[in-house]
Amino acid sequence: ALGGGEHRAGYTLPFVALGLAELVFGAVNAAVLPTLPSPPDQKPSMRRFRIHVLLPFLTSCAMSAALGVLNPTLQPFLGAAPLHYSVTLVGFVFAAACVAYTLPAPVVGWVNDTTGSRYESLLVGLGCMLTGLGYLIMAPAPWVAGQEDNLTAWLGICVLGFGVCFAVIPTYDFMRRFALHDDDMNRSNSTSALYNVSFSLGGFFGPTVGGAMTKAMGTSNAFEWIGYGLGVLGVVVVVLGSLPAFRRPLEALASDQ
Repeated sequence: ALGGGEHRAGYTLPFVALGLAELVFGAVNAAVLPTLPSPPDQKPSMRRFRIHVLLPFLTSCAMSAALGVLNPTLQPFLGAAPLHYSVTLVGFVFAAACVAYTLPAPVVGWVNDTTGSRYESLLVGLGCMLTGLGYLIMAPAPWVAGQEDNLTAWLGICVLGFGVCFAVIPTYDFMRRFALHDDDMNRSNSTSALYNVSFSLGGFFGPTVGGAMTKAMGTSNAFEWIGYGLGVLGVVVVVLGSLPAFRRPLEALASDQ
């Protein structure tokens, strides 16, 4: 609504408004948040993880990339025929994805916490599959619809946001179960750092790969391939996560209660 091209406020105003908002919130956080406790004597190491942590690490990268793909592709995709969405309407589509993520988030977190994170691989795998389904609906895949329309656009983005919620929220605990640090603070700090690294990598590769795929095969085909890829990833996460080597030891489960 703030920008939108040649005949509106342009593309500068949205970035300026967002930058100013972040500065304001940064100042508010600095004034309101309490002082952090003293840092630990030893810096937490991101090397002290079992090799199995690669599964949630790569899954987190993939989910972040799945979101990043939309940044350079969704507006041209929805703005072209047959939908001809305006920039403002595309903004509402993005907002729908955020709402679809936010609404189930407390429930997903509650389920993950109350079950002692025993089913995090199932939740993450289901989230990957739902995110892939969202892409397949938006594409749309041939078995979904003949061509894109309002239903495929809005339903697809909502299913995508819903799926990302399931895939992202339990990922922290999924990573943390493989930490080998001696104390809880170092374990949590190292997991947080590793989680941020994985999400940042996905945020970098998502727009890059998405733009390259769109240029090479078109947005519809790119969305379809991404959807199938995320579906396969979901199956891999569920299968591997059910193996004893990827399950949290009972001692760790008891210590977390």
